[in-house]
Amino acid sequence: MKSRSCFAVRPVAGFTLVELLTVIAVIGVLVAITIPVVGGMRKKANTAKAISNIRQLVTAHIAYAADHRGKVPLKYTAGSSPVWQETLAPYLNVTVPNDGAGKRRLRQDPSTVFNVPDSKPFDERSAAAASIARNWELRSSNWDYRLNVVPNPSRIILLGECEEKNVDEVSGLRADQTTAASNQGALPGFRRAEGTKALMGYCDGHVEALGRAQLVATGTFDNGNRWRWW
Repeated sequence: MKSRSCFAVRPVAGFTLVELLTVIAVIGVLVAITIPVVGGMRKKANTAKAISNIRQLVTAHIAYAADHRGKVPLKYTAGSSPVWQETLAPYLNVTVPNDGAGKRRLRQDPSTVFNVPDSKPFDERSAAAASIARNWELRSSNWDYRLNVVPNPSRIILLGECEEKNVDEVSGLRADQTTAASNQGALPGFRRAEGTKALMGYCDGHVEALGRAQLVATGTFDNGNRWRWW
């Protein structure tokens, strides 16, 4: 009599072609869903950080003005030092580097509080180009670098995000909504809402994302001009 082995031979299990294609299809669907979600979360995080930075800068201006009879730091002018970012550094618990290269990085690195995080990388900007600048009307005779003369702080822009440029002022727009209202300063940086809005910080400390029509600098305060009250 032939003896039988106590070990049964079992067929090796494996995936069929249909099963493999199904798994690949499921993975593809998951990737297609995940990538936009991650990208959207990154945009929201950048916007939240940008709002925080702008709010901190407005608050620092307010605190500085309270200590200096209503005046805010002077913007940079040729031959003057320090720039307003350096002047406000103590109010933001930021240490100002001793060397020129470090000071330039403080002014233009997107990782600092003086910039928005989704602006151009430091190495891709022109020298000393900032992505947050102050209202170009701030130096007018009706304002004269003072916050305590603003009658409606919640309706007047103090500073906001701008295109990366070596300036200290962000300009309003003309009626055509495309041209800077002044040959000084930079255009607002439209990085929000798919490139249609820019973040602006008001004199009372709140921040709004504004579209081109809202940033027009022509007309009067009563007609919606957010750059000046006179």
